[in-house]
Amino acid sequence: MRVFSFLVIFFAAICFLQYGCNNSDQNTGTDTETSNTEQMKGESSQSDEGVGQEIEDVAEDVVEKSEEMHQEQLNELNKKAPPELAAELWNLIHTEGYQEHWKEWQAQESNNGNSKTYVNNTAYNALEKKEKELPPGSIIVKNNYDDEQQLQTVDALINLGGDDPQGGWFRAEYSPDGNPISTERRTTGIKE
Repeated sequence: MRVFSFLVIFFAAICFLQYGCNNSDQNTGTDTETSNTEQMKGESSQSDEGVGQEIEDVAEDVVEKSEEMHQEQLNELNKKAPPELAAELWNLIHTEGYQEHWKEWQAQESNNGNSKTYVNNTAYNALEKKEKELPPGSIIVKNNYDDEQQLQTVDALINLGGDDPQGGWFRAEYSPDGNPISTERRTTGIKE
């Protein structure tokens, strides 16, 4: 946004300088005839309108270019972000000791073994209050085990917040040693 404001001001200043130079060139010399003076006033009025249109055109071009640059940056971020976020999320849940310090939310039996779900305090407080959406900062970790109780995968979800009212969820599935198996961005954290 700062770049956009700077560019608009920069282009407006250039247009005004150009306008001033054009007017000073037209106003040099002495005109003694009334008709010449009236003609210059008419041209000045027309050039004011032309400069105003030029400024609007430049501003529209700047807005268009700024939007293109912003979209390119988002595309680059989306290409790079998932692996980086996956590594950071893995480090975060282990630094906080999710299995020892977080609340176990639910244990589920399934055909392929069972799973344990852990939630951090932010998510736990929202779940206890039965809030409709988990707030930014909520983290959910699900350990999936086989029939012999061997850890098979770790699923982690984090609400990163952002512009989406439901939150910008990021999900990563890991092997037991922390290598990402899959990553995705989501608008919701828990499938209903």
